[in-house]
Amino acid sequence: MNPFRALSARSVQPSPEMALVLLCARTRVDAEQRHRITGLAGGTIDWARVIDLAQRHGVLSLVYRSVHAVCRGVVPQSVLGRLQIDYHRNLARNLTLTHELLRVLALLSAEGVDAIPFKGPVLALAVYSDLALRQAGDLDLLVRASDFVKAKDVLLHDTFRPTVDLSPTQAWDRLPGNGQYDFIAPATGILVELHWDVTGAHFATNFDLMRIRKRLRHVDLAGSEVLT
Repeated sequence: MNPFRALSARSVQPSPEMALVLLCARTRVDAEQRHRITGLAGGTIDWARVIDLAQRHGVLSLVYRSVHAVCRGVVPQSVLGRLQIDYHRNLARNLTLTHELLRVLALLSAEGVDAIPFKGPVLALAVYSDLALRQAGDLDLLVRASDFVKAKDVLLHDTFRPTVDLSPTQAWDRLPGNGQYDFIAPATGILVELHWDVTGAHFATNFDLMRIRKRLRHVDLAGSEVLT
């Protein structure tokens, strides 16, 4: 027997903790899902594992919102308090990232660099329409390869430093294949990933960057419209 076929045919049931995370990690919860969430939350469940799973999968804010809206009466107050703290901490982080993103975009634009943000805060708004609902760790900017050196100089002239200290020749040598170069602001710990490609040379296929630029759309980011 083909072992892969046998594996795919086997019915694998998620643990109660994973089932709860899966049910909560959505923007809309219908009546049936509300019933199942309440049943799981009111049963025997390891809340430490729920929090760990939600954190590792980057859906902690979604889980908190669903649990708070659907079944906060059956969730231990200590758990609800922990989830609420993490939710607000993530929102504060995203607001900080948003402020820094707008500042960096303005710096680059002033030097003629057309930078396109993706993932991070703009994805939170594009997908969830809510900055609080996505966990983001850094800022990702896509620039033309021909603008990489200028963009790098803008960041270095500001407060950023490269995470890997390379000479100008080394940095240029890695340009064709790596796809990105990372910078960090020592005072804030904010990481900016400067991309000139979405995928590196080790991927089987490449994105058509010109095609991507033709599909940009505006997102309202804290009162400012940015393309993503």
